[in-house]
Amino acid sequence: MKKHLSLLIIAMLFSIISAFAQDCDYFGTTGELQWCLKSGTLIISGEGEMPDYFLNAPWKKYGYNIHTVVIESGVTSIGKWAFWDINITSMFIPKNIASIGNSAFSDCRFLTSFEVESENIYYTSKNGVLFNQDKTAIICYPAGKGDEYVIPNSVTHIGNYAFESCDNLISITIPESVTNIGEGAFRACTNLTLMIIPDNVISIGLGAFIGCTSLSSMVIPNSVISIGECAFCGCINLMSIIISNQITTIEMYTFSSCEGLTSITIPKGVNSIDPYAFQYCENLTSITNLNPVPVAINSDVFMGVTQNTCTLRVPTSSVQAYKDADIWKNFNIIGGDYHVQVIADNNTHGYTIGDGLYATNEIATVTAIAKFDYKFANWTKEGIEVSTNNPYSFTVTEDMELVANFENNVDIKNTEVAAVKIYPNPTAGELKIESGELKIENVKIIDIHGRNLSHHQSIPSSSHKMNISHLPAGIYFVKISTTTGEIFRKVVRE
Repeated sequence: MKKHLSLLIIAMLFSIISAFAQDCDYFGTTGELQWCLKSGTLIISGEGEMPDYFLNAPWKKYGYNIHTVVIESGVTSIGKWAFWDINITSMFIPKNIASIGNSAFSDCRFLTSFEVESENIYYTSKNGVLFNQDKTAIICYPAGKGDEYVIPNSVTHIGNYAFESCDNLISITIPESVTNIGEGAFRACTNLTLMIIPDNVISIGLGAFIGCTSLSSMVIPNSVISIGECAFCGCINLMSIIISNQITTIEMYTFSSCEGLTSITIPKGVNSIDPYAFQYCENLTSITNLNPVPVAINSDVFMGVTQNTCTLRVPTSSVQAYKDADIWKNFNIIGGDYHVQVIADNNTHGYTIGDGLYATNEIATVTAIAKFDYKFANWTKEGIEVSTNNPYSFTVTEDMELVANFENNVDIKNTEVAAVKIYPNPTAGELKIESGELKIENVKIIDIHGRNLSHHQSIPSSSHKMNISHLPAGIYFVKISTTTGEIFRKVVRE
């Protein structure tokens, strides 16, 4: 009797599936759910949760035919990697959806519209960003409008691959509420030029910024205690980075193939540097290592770096120890008596260049680079103003911390700043500067150490030409002084 009953149930299920499949081009089951692909629309139905996948959702092989997804009301979740790399153009999320798994919409390059009915999912239509109820950012659709993203203050986590391949993403503001940046969170955001990591972030996931080829600078606040492997792999224009002083390990491939990186400061607490951490950083010419004890490393750490022409600054009392240490002894080792720290008053206002070790009576030059609609105000030491010059040069006689203070640039409008163009960039020598309605007063070329290399004065014009072919290949700043304020631009000399 039981055998006949089982056969009857199987027959009934087969009958239901057969009826379901009649109008489908392709169909199947996944967990307790069924799916049907018909004329470019993927329909997922049934009762219960959608399983998690790892790049292997059952409809993935038909992804080029899928343009719309309809999830029926009985489905209660969207699984991890469910629609990865599928040509979806629109998406409806019904009210019963309680959660969306990490990477569910990763690399959906054609996704342009969402309709969200679920009260468990927060959606910002302006930026095209979805957030789970647990305050984890899930996705920004890359074909969305606008190029500047502001994440709501309630968000605490940037989920794995949340902003992967967001081609329109140029800058993003992350609120102080965020504590974690997930794996691959900004992977392949090739136009991302500006990223400010707030002071409450404690971890940056594996490959978080891999392939962000336009990212030029990064300040990792002292709240960060871990950075995942390959976090900045292939950030070829990343020329400066300040690493949290709480970091104790620099993981494998962390800065691999950062071709634009010219200088790096290794915090005092770093006691482990894994293989390939700085491989193919071909333009690395200056390393400041604040650790008085040489960390044991192998030859792969600096593979592709011309070590005998790269300056390694270490505490003066540790020079001999580094000269006796394997690999480190291959660098041009120089002692530094004092540590000059330079920081911005607020990471969202700008960043600084010039942090490092300096010998007694050596001339240090520090530079402040303003962001957004801010401008440099002054340098302070222990709250007392020491200079309004930018760059600022001084003789080093002690350990010190200098703060670059910025203020709102009410004189120059964002539209005016955006209108300033410098081209070609990269350049073999000639630079053309156009400033729209702003009148250029003078132009300075500054290297990454803050030194003035060229100064063009008395230019009462909105356009200017100059030649930097005499400068070595590398990354430079163009400081443009206008009738209403100053603007910095980065240029690459090929």
